[in-house]
Amino acid sequence: MADNEKAKKERLSRTKEELAAELEAMEARMLKAEGAETRRKLAEDALYEFEERYRHLIGGSIQGIYVHREWKVLFANQAFAGILGYSSVKELMALDSIVPTFAPYEVDRLKVFRDARKRGGRAPSQYEYDAIRKDGSIVTVLNIARMVKWEGEQAIQCAIIDISDRKQAEQRVLDEKERAENYLNIAGTMIVALSAQGTVTLVNRKGREILGYELIELIGKNWLETVIPEDVRQEKTEDFQRLIAGEAGNVVMHEGGVLTKRGDLRLIDWHVTLVRDATGKITGSLSSGEDISERELATREREQLQTQLRQAEKLKTIGTLAGGIAHDFNNILTPIIGYSHMALGEVAEGSQAYSDIERVVKGANRAKDLVKQILTFSRRGELEMLPMEMQKVVEDALKLIEASSPANVEIHPEIDPNCPPIMGDPSQLHQVVMNLCTNAFSAMKDSGGVLKVSLEPFEVEAKFAKGQSGIRRNYNKLRISDTGAGIDPETLERIFEPFFTTREVGEGTGMGLATVHGIIASHGGEIFVDSKPGEGTSFDIYLPQTTFQARGDASEDASIPEGSERILFVDDEEEIAILGKQMLERAGYTVTTDTDSQNALEMFKKRPKDFDLVVTDQAMPKLYGVKLAEEILKIRADIPIILISGFADTITTESVQKMGISDFVMKPLVGRELGRAIRQALDGA
Repeated sequence: MADNEKAKKERLSRTKEELAAELEAMEARMLKAEGAETRRKLAEDALYEFEERYRHLIGGSIQGIYVHREWKVLFANQAFAGILGYSSVKELMALDSIVPTFAPYEVDRLKVFRDARKRGGRAPSQYEYDAIRKDGSIVTVLNIARMVKWEGEQAIQCAIIDISDRKQAEQRVLDEKERAENYLNIAGTMIVALSAQGTVTLVNRKGREILGYELIELIGKNWLETVIPEDVRQEKTEDFQRLIAGEAGNVVMHEGGVLTKRGDLRLIDWHVTLVRDATGKITGSLSSGEDISERELATREREQLQTQLRQAEKLKTIGTLAGGIAHDFNNILTPIIGYSHMALGEVAEGSQAYSDIERVVKGANRAKDLVKQILTFSRRGELEMLPMEMQKVVEDALKLIEASSPANVEIHPEIDPNCPPIMGDPSQLHQVVMNLCTNAFSAMKDSGGVLKVSLEPFEVEAKFAKGQSGIRRNYNKLRISDTGAGIDPETLERIFEPFFTTREVGEGTGMGLATVHGIIASHGGEIFVDSKPGEGTSFDIYLPQTTFQARGDASEDASIPEGSERILFVDDEEEIAILGKQMLERAGYTVTTDTDSQNALEMFKKRPKDFDLVVTDQAMPKLYGVKLAEEILKIRADIPIILISGFADTITTESVQKMGISDFVMKPLVGRELGRAIRQALDGA
């Protein structure tokens, strides 16, 4: 019994223990179950919270986000719908495909989405393209795509950004840049932008045209080292450094030379402005430059022209003055020579008096030749072409040259006296010789030297006679050479250009070699120059010979051809009137004189049949000689008239003969010359 109880108690005790263990195990299991539920609950809450944040993040994003599979939208946010112009995501997702709207161009689909598949989601693919909105308008988007798993299958997830405003802004910038470049390129001035280091950052089209460079040849190059002449490069570099340092002001104006790609120097008028950043720091310069090379050349040519004109006015004044002096001097020489010739007839030949008078005549004749040379210098106007001996012109010019030549220059003339005649204007050719000799003196003024003047006959080959249609001709060759400094090749090329001169201001300009060239050309000749620096200069002039005979000097016979005719002699110089009367009366003529041209005309009107010939001076008060002759011829057209003058400006034998005047004789009067003119006029009448 007791054992049973004991056993029962033991069983009960075990049952309690087992129940306690089971309860404990049950409690443990219950606790474990409660923990799992809690964790599940927590996980669900966390997932919900994540999804909520994701929805808020995606839904509130300004980026359009969507997922598609074969262009069927699986997911989209409101931003994506808005970008494409749809009111809601639901409206968008109802579409079978977004291809017609979102990616209408195949090239865009291929570019982005195929590339995304290739990348396999490892890296996103992006591309800009134009999409079509619901209303048909265009929107430019940046699309970023990658491969993702969506509900267990492959899909493409995309994020898009509307970049229309940015693209439009970029386009406006590009348009403005293009417009600015167009403005720069149509500008008539050179525009250059430099960095603070002097590197070229911009050159407009005009600048490239002036410099002869392509844009790629200038951009990034140092401006100073590329186009600034080496002799001023250091100076200009220092100027630029002061400019960039802010020491020269914000705007600088100056003129400076630049070298073109060909090496030509162009003069530029610059306006330079500093360029600053937002903080005010100087970052470079912007320059506008006008090419004034041609303007400067025109200015120099104009100044040279003005100098030439002033020189011409001086020469004209000097010529007029020389003519007046020569006229008065001839009036003085006329009685000296005339009375001396008459005195020779009064004294015994071989006597001391005869010898003394001969010396007076010789001196007076030298003075006459000098006056003739002065008159040659003072003459101007059209060419008076006549058969002449060039050697006499050269000899006369050398007489004047010798009187004014520098003491350190020797003159070596080599004149062939047998040169055939040429057709020419003695006055013009005289000036050519004078000018070339004066130039030679100028070339030797510092170191001295030798001036050689030669004249000789010269036979020219047919190929040389380019001005004569290839015909072989004979010329007279005049060479004027010096041992001076010579001429450099650059100057030699321009030596016959109009207005070109190497003389400094104040040294005069002379005739100019262009004028010399023109005179020689007008005579049918040629002029050549040969010179080297340090070796002197030679001018060779070729003048064509003529078959006409030059007018020779009158015989030294001092006798006056005799006659018995009645002559009216009119000259306002009383001494000349008396001399004319005495010379002609000794030759047998009956001479009536008058020193008043108006009185002489009145006398002739009253007694027109009392005279067989009239001799009249040109320059007289009241009536000039040609006017007196004109009035006399109105009264008696058949009467011969001889005009005399101490200065023939525009008067020639040919011109007076066209007026009806028989002949023209230059003072100083020599009895034999006047007598022969009278006989020729009377015998030919």
